[in-house]
Amino acid sequence: MTVSAWSWLSAVAALAPVVFLLTNRIFSSQFLVVLLVAWAVAIALLARSGREQLVLGAAAAVATLFNAFVYPYVLPGPSGIWEPTSALMFAVALSLTGWLLLASRRDDPDVWLKACSRQSVRS
Repeated sequence: MTVSAWSWLSAVAALAPVVFLLTNRIFSSQFLVVLLVAWAVAIALLARSGREQLVLGAAAAVATLFNAFVYPYVLPGPSGIWEPTSALMFAVALSLTGWLLLASRRDDPDVWLKACSRQSVRS
């Protein structure tokens, strides 16, 4: 396998727990620690420029900030303010994860298919 193939494979592997934790029925604020590390690994492998790293890292930080206002901090205002904050956190987190998964295919859209076919030939 080439270096780029290992990069996309590592990025997709890093995002696997993110997809699982974000789509799981149970969610805990501590999950953002795992998500942040996985996003950082995927961003480091997939971002093409420093500006792209900054934007994607900022998105991860924004998701974490919104999560902090779900628990343990409380924003002033009505008692149900955590619900829109949680929705914003999930919107940013899912968008970031989706972008990273799409970015893993941007160099060669058939890279997943090629990797799977090589594995089945070797087996």
